[in-house]
Amino acid sequence: MAYPPAPRLVPVPSPPTPCGSFAWLREYAASNPCCCALLLLFGFLVFLPSLPLVAEQELPRRVILVSVDGLEPITYIDPEARQLKVPTLRRLAAEGAYASGLIGVLPSVTYPSHTTLITGVTPRLHGIGSNKIFDPQGLSDGSWYWWAEDILVPTLVSAAEGQHLETASVAWPVSVGLDADHLLPEFWNPGSQHPNELRLLDALSSPGLRRAVEGWRDEPFPYPYTDAERLDTALYLTAVQRPELLLLHLIDTDKASHDEGPGSAHSNRAVEQADARLGQLLDALKESALPGQELLFVVASDHGFLSIDTRFHPNVVLAEAGLLETDDEGKISSWRVYAHTDAGSAQIWFQGPGEKELVEHVRELFIPYTQGPDAPLEQILGADRIRELGGIAESPLVLDAAEGFTLYDNAAGEKFTPSRSRGTHGYAPDRSGLAASLLIWSPTLKRRGDLGEVSMTQIAPTIADWLGLSLDPRADDPLDLWSPQTARTPTTAALAAGP
Repeated sequence: MAYPPAPRLVPVPSPPTPCGSFAWLREYAASNPCCCALLLLFGFLVFLPSLPLVAEQELPRRVILVSVDGLEPITYIDPEARQLKVPTLRRLAAEGAYASGLIGVLPSVTYPSHTTLITGVTPRLHGIGSNKIFDPQGLSDGSWYWWAEDILVPTLVSAAEGQHLETASVAWPVSVGLDADHLLPEFWNPGSQHPNELRLLDALSSPGLRRAVEGWRDEPFPYPYTDAERLDTALYLTAVQRPELLLLHLIDTDKASHDEGPGSAHSNRAVEQADARLGQLLDALKESALPGQELLFVVASDHGFLSIDTRFHPNVVLAEAGLLETDDEGKISSWRVYAHTDAGSAQIWFQGPGEKELVEHVRELFIPYTQGPDAPLEQILGADRIRELGGIAESPLVLDAAEGFTLYDNAAGEKFTPSRSRGTHGYAPDRSGLAASLLIWSPTLKRRGDLGEVSMTQIAPTIADWLGLSLDPRADDPLDLWSPQTARTPTTAALAAGP
């Protein structure tokens, strides 16, 4: 697609201007009224098909879903507690609906959570069970779940494309190859800071999109590109392309809370910057809307945060028990049992089917690490509890770290080491402090104010309900936010979007 394309407007033709003199017809009509009436009726029937039809047609609705990574509910429920200047979050909460807590999925990390936000199902069903791919021997050099083809169920984007709605995705996790009309995926080459990586980004993005945004904002992209570039891409698409569905992922809030801890001065500044960016995007959405066009603006996050100071290495425990082996460089060379870590939790994988005896042996191996005031583990989750929290079926055990601890996948060295970061997530999602955020703004809302606790699996169905889209039949129920006449069926959504 070339940027910018021609506007998608179809003007209604003006009726033809009459010409010539019709005085003779007036004289004839005065003397022959019956014949004149028949002539007028005949002319009306002949020319009716050629007259312009200006039938009122519903305009396609527009939705922007913004994820502010790691945004905590306290930032809009009680911003004074952290002395935050967040006028946009305050406004969204005052004018719209918000959750006191958005309860996420296991593990409570970015990629599984973001995939739930656009599918309405848990990792157990959508297939993205971690940030990082399963790679015990480190062959991928730390690759993440970049590829949209790994998602096993329909997304909001694929459902919207099926209804001929125009879509855009800006730095959304698990989006390389996503079938969006305008795509700037989230992807990085682990360990590289070289600007040459922008060529790879271009190869994975919609052709010409980055260059168009650079020209529009009159400034080149740096590498790695930041929230400023993510926002400018979303602003360009909102103002110029005006897609019906736009996804945007902002990350500075997450990085700040990892670096200095949740509620730190650095984290608070990042929240205030994100608030300013949300205000810019909401204004752009309103300014670019057609008269009478209905708008929906949703702000969500993927997880909360807990403070940490110590790393615990469960694979060292497994190595000491003879369940995995390492080479001279400390890399895993073979394994029967492996702990795949997601910061606050670790999935325990078994080579081949996990025999009941071995599963129980591993559980007993870690029970001592749940005991005592300085224990690194809060709990050990079994298969039933993992299923309840939406975790993947391949892991019959999950270690859930205690507050103050993060889990790392090192298999050699000490069991405990100091943590370089001060905050993290990944723990069981229903624990205190792990709730994510949700704010919903639209003039069409019938329900406003505090929605209480909301499940993350309800966000995609709520947006789909408003746009008239169909998701996986196993997706959760939508929130009851609209009047009956507001919801759209897939048929009316397609008619509004046009061919």
